[in-house]
Amino acid sequence: MISVPWSKYVLLKRPNTPTSGVAVATTKEAAYFLLSRWPEEKGESYKRAVRTCAAAIRGEVSDRAAQAAFVVAAMYASFFIELRNLYSDPFEEEIAEVSAEILSEERRAR
Repeated sequence: MISVPWSKYVLLKRPNTPTSGVAVATTKEAAYFLLSRWPEEKGESYKRAVRTCAAAIRGEVSDRAAQAAFVVAAMYASFFIELRNLYSDPFEEEIAEVSAEILSEERRAR
Protein backbone atom coordinates (compact mmCIF):
# COMPACT_ATOMS: atom_id res chain seq x y z
CA MET A 1 0.00 0.00 0.00
CA ILE A 2 1.17 3.51 -0.81
CA SER A 3 1.26 5.74 2.24
CA VAL A 4 -0.03 9.21 1.36
CA PRO A 5 1.38 12.06 3.48
CA TRP A 6 -1.08 13.91 5.69
CA SER A 7 -1.59 17.55 4.68
CA LYS A 8 -0.32 18.53 8.14
CA TYR A 9 2.31 16.45 9.83
CA VAL A 10 2.39 15.92 13.59
CA LEU A 11 5.47 17.00 15.51
CA LEU A 12 5.69 15.21 18.86
CA LYS A 13 7.87 16.29 21.76
CA ARG A 14 8.12 14.80 25.23
CA PRO A 15 8.19 17.17 28.19
CA ASN A 16 11.60 17.68 29.80
CA THR A 17 13.56 16.13 26.94
CA PRO A 18 16.26 17.93 24.95
CA THR A 19 15.34 16.41 21.57
CA SER A 20 13.78 18.45 18.80
CA GLY A 21 10.91 16.00 18.51
CA VAL A 22 9.67 13.39 16.09
CA ALA A 23 7.75 14.19 12.91
CA VAL A 24 4.96 11.82 11.88
CA ALA A 25 3.52 12.47 8.42
CA THR A 26 1.65 9.30 7.35
CA THR A 27 -0.63 6.68 8.80
CA LYS A 28 2.09 4.04 8.43
CA GLU A 29 4.55 6.25 10.35
CA ALA A 30 1.92 6.74 13.06
CA ALA A 31 1.34 2.98 13.32
CA TYR A 32 5.08 2.34 13.52
CA PHE A 33 5.48 5.00 16.21
CA LEU A 34 2.57 3.59 18.21
CA LEU A 35 3.90 0.04 18.08
CA SER A 36 7.62 0.64 18.53
CA ARG A 37 8.29 4.01 20.14
CA TRP A 38 5.29 4.71 22.35
CA PRO A 39 5.93 5.41 26.03
CA GLU A 40 4.52 3.27 28.81
CA GLU A 41 1.13 5.03 28.88
CA LYS A 42 -0.99 2.67 26.77
CA GLY A 43 -4.55 3.48 27.70
CA GLU A 44 -7.79 3.38 25.76
CA SER A 45 -6.86 6.27 23.44
CA TYR A 46 -3.64 4.42 22.50
CA LYS A 47 -5.58 1.25 21.70
CA ARG A 48 -8.11 3.25 19.67
CA ALA A 49 -5.27 4.88 17.70
CA VAL A 50 -3.69 1.50 16.93
CA ARG A 51 -7.04 0.10 15.75
CA THR A 52 -7.81 3.20 13.67
CA CYS A 53 -4.37 3.24 12.01
CA ALA A 54 -4.71 -0.45 11.17
CA ALA A 55 -8.18 0.16 9.72
CA ALA A 56 -6.86 3.08 7.64
CA ILE A 57 -3.99 0.97 6.30
CA ARG A 58 -6.57 -1.64 5.25
CA GLY A 59 -8.64 1.12 3.60
CA GLU A 60 -11.59 0.82 5.99
CA VAL A 61 -11.37 4.36 7.39
CA SER A 62 -9.72 7.56 6.22
CA ASP A 63 -6.16 8.62 6.91
CA ARG A 64 -7.63 11.73 8.54
CA ALA A 65 -9.41 9.52 11.08
CA ALA A 66 -6.11 7.78 11.78
CA GLN A 67 -4.34 11.12 12.24
CA ALA A 68 -7.05 12.37 14.60
CA ALA A 69 -6.89 9.20 16.71
CA PHE A 70 -3.09 9.42 16.80
CA VAL A 71 -3.18 13.06 17.97
CA VAL A 72 -5.70 12.27 20.72
CA ALA A 73 -3.56 9.37 21.95
CA ALA A 74 -0.48 11.59 21.93
CA MET A 75 -2.30 14.22 23.97
CA TYR A 76 -3.29 11.61 26.58
CA ALA A 77 0.33 10.40 26.67
CA SER A 78 1.44 13.96 27.56
CA PHE A 79 3.25 14.74 24.32
CA PHE A 80 3.59 18.35 23.23
CA ILE A 81 1.98 18.43 19.79
CA GLU A 82 2.38 20.76 16.84
CA LEU A 83 0.59 20.38 13.54
CA ARG A 84 2.66 21.79 10.70
CA ASN A 85 1.83 22.26 7.06
CA LEU A 86 3.54 19.72 4.88
CA TYR A 87 2.93 21.75 1.75
CA SER A 88 3.83 25.40 1.28
CA ASP A 89 1.92 25.76 -1.96
CA PRO A 90 -1.92 25.48 -2.01
CA PHE A 91 -1.69 23.72 -5.39
CA GLU A 92 0.58 21.01 -3.88
CA GLU A 93 -1.88 20.57 -1.02
CA GLU A 94 -4.79 20.16 -3.43
CA ILE A 95 -2.86 17.59 -5.47
CA ALA A 96 -2.14 15.65 -2.28
CA GLU A 97 -5.80 15.73 -1.24
CA VAL A 98 -7.01 14.55 -4.65
CA SER A 99 -4.35 11.81 -4.69
CA ALA A 100 -5.47 10.66 -1.25
CA GLU A 101 -9.10 10.53 -2.41
CA ILE A 102 -8.15 8.49 -5.48
CA LEU A 103 -6.14 6.02 -3.38
CA SER A 104 -9.00 5.74 -0.93
CA GLU A 105 -11.43 4.94 -3.74
CA GLU A 106 -9.01 2.34 -5.14
CA ARG A 107 -8.69 0.71 -1.71
CA ARG A 108 -12.47 0.43 -1.40
CA ALA A 109 -12.73 -1.07 -4.89
CA ARG A 110 -10.46 -3.98 -3.96
